[in-house]
Amino acid sequence: MLNRLHVQNFTVFADAMFEFSPGLNVIVGTNGTGKSHVLKLAYAAQVVYAGAPREVPNVYAPTEESTDLLVAVSILSRLDEIFLPNGLKHLVRRPNSPAAGPPKRAHVRATFGKSAVDSLAFDIASDAPRNNSVAMPKPATIGEPAQRPIFIPAKEMLSLMPSIIGLSEKFTPLLDSTYTDLARALVGPLLKTPPPYVQTVLDSLGKVMQGTIQSENGRFYLLPAHGERLEITLVAEGYRKLGTLAYLLANGSL
Repeated sequence: MLNRLHVQNFTVFADAMFEFSPGLNVIVGTNGTGKSHVLKLAYAAQVVYAGAPREVPNVYAPTEESTDLLVAVSILSRLDEIFLPNGLKHLVRRPNSPAAGPPKRAHVRATFGKSAVDSLAFDIASDAPRNNSVAMPKPATIGEPAQRPIFIPAKEMLSLMPSIIGLSEKFTPLLDSTYTDLARALVGPLLKTPPPYVQTVLDSLGKVMQGTIQSENGRFYLLPAHGERLEITLVAEGYRKLGTLAYLLANGSL
């Protein structure tokens, strides 16, 4: 899991350290203080970390150059897809006044596991994209494979399915990739037999929603305990958000 996120000169942050603990973490702040940016930045780092090359003795040993290049391309493209800036340089914190001088480089370090060995650090230049850089430990030294994270944005998603995937593949992004990533997670097949602890949560969610969520041809419905199923667009938005959690649990994404 992500243990620590150190952010310097990134969007609204001059210098901030975020320490995460196992279980539930809550980020509180007024509007414009960067709550969403912290979550999106943590998500981008975790996605890249989960997919980074790992050492497989006597089978695959990527060179330092290939590993660094792969991770560099991954994190920079992820930031572009998630924040949708008009150029990555716009993610660098801008000075509050002309007297503060030109924008500085942004620096981010995400630390995973129990030691600093499992870390991902990168800089974003304020002058030219080619000056961006990504630094990691020696190639193939990242720890155990990490589960791909799930980001649940503020907007409910079930009513946007399946159109959001088709639109994102054909046109300039209408929404950042946290939405399309979640959409792709929602189309995953259901587990044949969810683990008992998952089924307990699903039963509780079903009682609150007074029914279960079903998917057919990428479209979602609420099947009440009694009566005909309802198109998800006719269901209360709060139930749609609970339905998103229920379906992600039911297909093993959570």
